[in-house]
Amino acid sequence: VLAIDKTLEEFKKEILEKYEEFVYEPDLELVITEYRPVTIFIGGEINKPGLYTIRYESKSTGKDVPNFQNSFNPNMVTNANIDPSFFSQQTLISIPKLFDALQKGEGFTEYADLSEIVVIRKNAKSNGGGKISTNVNLISLLKDGDQSQNIILHDEDSIFIKKSAEIIPDQLNAIYRSNVTPDKINVFVNGNILRSGIIELPKDASLNEAIAAAGGKKINSGKIEFIRLKRKQNSIKKSFSQRHLAAKGSKYNPTLLNGDIINIKMNLLGKTTTTLKEISNPIISGYGLIKIFD
Repeated sequence: VLAIDKTLEEFKKEILEKYEEFVYEPDLELVITEYRPVTIFIGGEINKPGLYTIRYESKSTGKDVPNFQNSFNPNMVTNANIDPSFFSQQTLISIPKLFDALQKGEGFTEYADLSEIVVIRKNAKSNGGGKISTNVNLISLLKDGDQSQNIILHDEDSIFIKKSAEIIPDQLNAIYRSNVTPDKINVFVNGNILRSGIIELPKDASLNEAIAAAGGKKINSGKIEFIRLKRKQNSIKKSFSQRHLAAKGSKYNPTLLNGDIINIKMNLLGKTTTTLKEISNPIISGYGLIKIFD
């Protein structure tokens, strides 16, 4: 008798049926003494789609438990059916949930619709078999604390993040304020900047904050070239002048995502000075160039 892909009740029923001619008035009880890791798939509008394994985590409360059946925590599962002699203290098992899985995806794309996450699950044979699915509203969990949306995951569950037709600012703000995404992002700053290269920033950092973190622009700086690479569609490339007082998250001071690229271009004077430096000696000063163009 194999237990794979069966619930405890299904497995118990199969055992009783197999040995019913040998066992008279059987008294059989099945318990789980150890939980194996849960493997799930995450796809759609998430930064790192793929297969992930989440383990059950156990810990002792440090308190003796005379009655296992009376111990309950809504966010934990108690090994209530294990022989008490197996433990000297209560052991709690942290159950893998949707939030745990989404954290492993390291954030979402800007078009992710977190109000309608689809979870697909293999249905137990005793319930008809096949596949079943449900929609989960993660925004309701992030904004209102609705724990019913943080469902328990089963082995081989598939999670899909739907794509919205346009960016949903309220959802982005809820994501940035939560711990469902990594605390830090990496962006690349290049061009006419004091310190070029990859810089690490808080996850809700804006373009102006990234430029400041890189030491600020050098003299003779021109427009900013902002590039956002995308997995499934054409990348975004914008060019504009920096506006120091632009609101965070606005067109001229966008909230950054991991992997964004910021290139500070030179203005005409800077480009001309650089060119003349390469072809002439001694170096012509910026003041001299102004006189030339006058």
